[in-house]
Order: sequence, then C-alpha cells, then structure tokens
Amino acid sequence: MQAKSRRRAFTVMEVVIVAMISVFAFGVIYMFWARTQENFMQGNFKYILQHEGQKLIEMIRQDLLQSCKIVKDETGAAMPVVNKLDDTWSFLKFNSELVQGRPLVEKVTYDFKKSEGKVFRLVERDAQSALAKSENKLIALKVVDFQINPYTLNGLKYFQLIIKVGVSAAETHIRSEELTLITTVESRFDNNYINQKGWNDNIQTKIYTK
Repeated sequence: MQAKSRRRAFTVMEVVIVAMISVFAFGVIYMFWARTQENFMQGNFKYILQHEGQKLIEMIRQDLLQSCKIVKDETGAAMPVVNKLDDTWSFLKFNSELVQGRPLVEKVTYDFKKSEGKVFRLVERDAQSALAKSENKLIALKVVDFQINPYTLNGLKYFQLIIKVGVSAAETHIRSEELTLITTVESRFDNNYINQKGWNDNIQTKIYTK
C-alpha cells in the first residue's frame, strides 16, 4: 500500500514571521555595515588632519631652526627674530647657498587665512640667489588655529608652535574632528649657538649688513 505524499502550504502567519526575521537580520547587517563605514570615514579624516598638521608644523620648525636676525648697528639688536602682523608671521632664515663664504638669507612669511582655513608660505630671496626670487605656495588646508609664540625660559629664547586642524560635521557628514599639535623650537641664533666664521661679524652672533 503506497503512502500518499502530502504537501502543506505555508500559512500567512508563518510567512509574516519569516519576513519579520529577515527584516530584522537585514537591519542588523545594515547597522553593522553602516557603523563600519562610519568608522572608516572618520578614521580617514583623522589621518588627513594628522598628515596636514604634522607636515605644517615640521616645515615651520625647520624654518625657525635656521632663523636669523640681521641688524645694521647695535640699535637694532633688540628687534625680534619673528615679526607678527595680524595673522602673518615673518622672519629671516639662512638658506643653503653661500656667496663668498657667507650664507645667503631669505625672508619667510607664513600667512594664515583663518576664514578659509588655509596657510600660505611666501619666500623672498636675495638678488644673488640662484633660486627663484619669490615663491608663494599654499602649504596647508583645514587649519583652525595657527600660532608662533616667542617666550624666554632660563634666559634662553624659544618659539612655541601651535597648530590646530579640523573638519566640521557638515563636511564629514558624521561628526566634527579636531587635532591640536604643539611643539617648541629653540632660537639658536639668539641663544648664541651659531658661531662659525663667515656667518657672523662678531662673537655676539649678530649679522651686520655692509
């Protein structure tokens, strides 16, 4: 005697339950995917900010390490190495060129456009320089704050550099992100570290123009 095969159709309730379980499962998967994407995007913005901030602060540090002060006579000895005007900082620095055994100097100006979050670096060189006489380049984006603050500690002169970079929530579409970098550079020139023949005209490490 052959047993008759019996086929049973799904009830409406079973279909609804399966659909609800599927929706829940897809919802969990989507939330996990969305959170992973969010973390990836936020991490990417953090990397960009870190790269911009470190690149900028290292460039300023290297410039300040070679900063110098040129005076025509003793009355100019009290002039600051770094001159600040609004959101621009300018100073003289040695470059890699030598003329008759003496290094050439160039004027470097950092111009912070706060409303645009941009920093420009302008270099003006001596007429004797074989390099371009003037260069003005955009060197950093997403800059929120930019400061070069001179200070004295135990009779020695230093510069404190403060760089803050950031992006708004409107730009990330997630949440705002900020990174602050702070470092210190010693004023080698004012602290009498430079004392090489041809670089200075006296033991007080002042460069006198002819």
